[in-house]
Amino acid sequence: PENYTNITWGVNPPLFEVEIDGDTIACVSTTLTASGGLTYAWDGGQNPNSPSNTFTETGLYGLTVTDAAGCTVVTSVNVTIYPEEEEDLQAAICEGESYEFNGQLLDQPGFYEAYLQTYHGCDSVVSLLLDVWPLDNTDLTITICEGESYEFDQDFLDVPGFYSAQFQNQYGCDSMVALELIVLPTATEVLDMTICDGEILDFNGQFLSDPGIYSAQLQNMFGCDSTVILSLDVLPASITNLDMDICAGSYILFDGDTISQPGIYVADLQSGDGCDSTVFLSVNVLPATSSVDSAAICAGESFLFHGDTLMQAGIYQADLQTGEGCDSSVFLTLYVLPATSSSDSASICAGETYLFQSDTLTMPGTYSFLLVNQAGCDSLLTLNLLVNSAPTTSLQTQICAGQTYPFHGQTLSSPGVYAANLQTSAGCDSTVQLTLNVVAVIQESIDAAICPGEVYPFNGQNLSTPGTFAATLLSSGGCDSIVSLTLAILPNPSSDLQAAICEGETYDFQGDVLTTPGQYAEVLTSWTGCDSTVNLQLTVHPDVTIPVQAQICTGQTYPFNGQNLSTPGSYTANLQTSQGCDSTVLLNLSVATILTTDLDVAICTGEQFDFGGNPLSTSGTYTDMLTSSGGCDSWSPSA
Repeated sequence: PENYTNITWGVNPPLFEVEIDGDTIACVSTTLTASGGLTYAWDGGQNPNSPSNTFTETGLYGLTVTDAAGCTVVTSVNVTIYPEEEEDLQAAICEGESYEFNGQLLDQPGFYEAYLQTYHGCDSVVSLLLDVWPLDNTDLTITICEGESYEFDQDFLDVPGFYSAQFQNQYGCDSMVALELIVLPTATEVLDMTICDGEILDFNGQFLSDPGIYSAQLQNMFGCDSTVILSLDVLPASITNLDMDICAGSYILFDGDTISQPGIYVADLQSGDGCDSTVFLSVNVLPATSSVDSAAICAGESFLFHGDTLMQAGIYQADLQTGEGCDSSVFLTLYVLPATSSSDSASICAGETYLFQSDTLTMPGTYSFLLVNQAGCDSLLTLNLLVNSAPTTSLQTQICAGQTYPFHGQTLSSPGVYAANLQTSAGCDSTVQLTLNVVAVIQESIDAAICPGEVYPFNGQNLSTPGTFAATLLSSGGCDSIVSLTLAILPNPSSDLQAAICEGETYDFQGDVLTTPGQYAEVLTSWTGCDSTVNLQLTVHPDVTIPVQAQICTGQTYPFNGQNLSTPGSYTANLQTSQGCDSTVLLNLSVATILTTDLDVAICTGEQFDFGGNPLSTSGTYTDMLTSSGGCDSWSPSA
């Protein structure tokens, strides 16, 4: 429709317009107005809202328009009312993504609203329910046997270690999978066994009677291949000849008999391997012995006599045993020889020497020299040496520049070391030594450091900024002294620590007991006295549980964590992972029974029946040991 309605009236009517937009579109309710100085009136018969200009219902409305000249025109307007529109949206994003809605980038789940306009220009309310799906992290522990491989992220892994891969979860979001791959070794066990000549050994269904190397392929506790290599040795019956000495009056037990007389005795026994062994014993009877000895020591010495430390003269006895274990008595007569001593004294001046038994002495003290007297014992000569000192008296003084100092007839004005030689009452030299310092302007440099926020007192000032500062003072000698201070500001250091604990353990961090992984910080005092921040990254390793299924035959044992198990049941072993954390192995052990099958067979005279590889032609009961499908013994008696 056109935007304006043109109306013509009379012979020479005026031209006027009504701005009603032709067929008008209204949103819920609206008001129509005229323009160009026109007046208008709605038809009360057709307008259900007359005389109002506000429309709330769709319909055809009559309109009378009058211009300034009094000319009128009657027309109609078709008004359409459009309601407000509402739209409900639902959307989902992955954690870390954003969703654009009405000019906003949303990354948090929730309910959002936006007020827009339709193509008619009416209000439109859009409601959005936004979900944010989390990212998944999955930890896997997989166990394989050596020689096998595990498919993970399109790779076939056969080396133990930690692996990771990024997939997409059911919502299309990233999913991180961490894999710990454990590769269990295939075991090879070497057995050394012996049997006696004539015996038979059952080795995994093989009946062995000859020495040699044999092998069997089994499965270990983890279900991996296990090779058992048997080295079989066949022991012959043995003959042993023994020679034995006994002491007079003693006896030995041999094959249940008490033997105290010399002779040759025979016993039929079993060796340590359980085989036949004949032992011939030759017995010899040894007599008891005795001996007499003497010794001499010096006074103060000791003599070791068969475990006893002797220092007094006398006769001593020791009851011993000979190399053959028989009684032996030793008698010792011990003599103690006296020692001698003498002393002397002397004096010298400092710087002189004194000869004492080939030693040249210069220091005061007591000296000893050990000689040997005519009896061969120690003779102690003692010297008390006195050294009269030649003292040196040290003097130290200072004057300011331009002053003088009197010293033993001299007037000194220059710095230096001056000496005067005198004598003591003992006739030894005595030296007076003067160290004279001439002090001009004393300059002193001080290096100091403070922590941030502290102050340093210097010559009446409290300094808090780094730099070089100077002060002119008086020294203790009354001379000028210039002090130069270099002040530094120490930093607040920080350090990073990494630590790991096992699940269920605690970590003591500066008095805080930590149990969960994360980053922690603590402010301490460094060696400089300033604040020091310690940052800790704590990792918590989880505990590991490994289930194991195993089966043995009746009469066999299963090695598990230091135990040999023979009964079915559930067993637990507490081990440690490579990080030193708890690792629990749960074993479910089953025991397969020995199967027994009875066969009744009849043949005609002259026929044969093949039983276990043996052709039978006479009546009787026969047995054969086989191996069942489970790898256990199976007996088949035949009658």
